[in-house]
Amino acid sequence: MSKKMGYYLALLIFIYLGYPDTRSQNFPIGAKEILKPTWSNKEDTLEVDLTRSKIFWKGTKMYGLGKHEGEIEIQGGFLLIENNRITGGEMDVNMQNICVTDIPKSDPIPLKNLTDHLKGPDFFDVDKHPMSSSYTECQASSGN
Repeated sequence: MSKKMGYYLALLIFIYLGYPDTRSQNFPIGAKEILKPTWSNKEDTLEVDLTRSKIFWKGTKMYGLGKHEGEIEIQGGFLLIENNRITGGEMDVNMQNICVTDIPKSDPIPLKNLTDHLKGPDFFDVDKHPMSSSYTECQASSGN
């Protein structure tokens, strides 16, 4: 994953995850190969509910001369919970499905231009990096 994509994705990853499904600890089909948690306390591992979770992104043009927003599909992921606090997690994102939501489909040329730009080698370069993975580990609060 390119550094630029990693920085952008790190800003986007946990913006909105939806409510994790606590009824099942099984990963979605195909995700077992992608997501290999190394933590031993499986009772505190919550799978991201892929039917209710999306990443919403918002980008601002240089010098604040406009903005765009959209969504990226989450391929799979999990959160680690300890004492009712998120302590870590991992998520895989399908960068090929990045979409722009603020340009109407009735305006196909600007929509295609921006989508191609985001997927292109000067931005996320999804041909080389179709999937993006993010891992986070949180420090426990000192109580201050």
